[in-house]
Amino acid sequence: MNNISLWIITSFLATGLVVDGHRRLGSSPVAYAALARASGGGSGGAAGAASGSHGARYLSHGAYRNVGALQLVAAVGLMVPGLLRTATLLVPLSACGVIALLLWATDVRDLGRDHRRGVSVVVAIAAAAFVAYGRFGTWAL
Repeated sequence: MNNISLWIITSFLATGLVVDGHRRLGSSPVAYAALARASGGGSGGAAGAASGSHGARYLSHGAYRNVGALQLVAAVGLMVPGLLRTATLLVPLSACGVIALLLWATDVRDLGRDHRRGVSVVVAIAAAAFVAYGRFGTWAL
């Protein structure tokens, strides 16, 4: 593990967070209602899956959009402090926040039915754990 591999993984993780966060923030209530119907459920409840189309089943539209905003904030926290070399402790803390967000926003019941999404969530958690471990450890910025 070296600094270059940490930057590569961090940039891929931040890019994924920005893309998914932008998609969530741009969702209209009408499109969200169609997404909720397509995923097989209503839009109520506070716990559930926020990743992919199944998030519509368990989260309200406001909560779904809030997860998108949190993803954008996490992406900024992963990249900006390291690039500016200021408050660099925020990078591993943001990676830990990404882990917490993915664990909170993922419903395990849906992961069993959609293996591609399950693999992507596990890969994202592993990437965030790798960044957190690397930036807390010897490759701290």
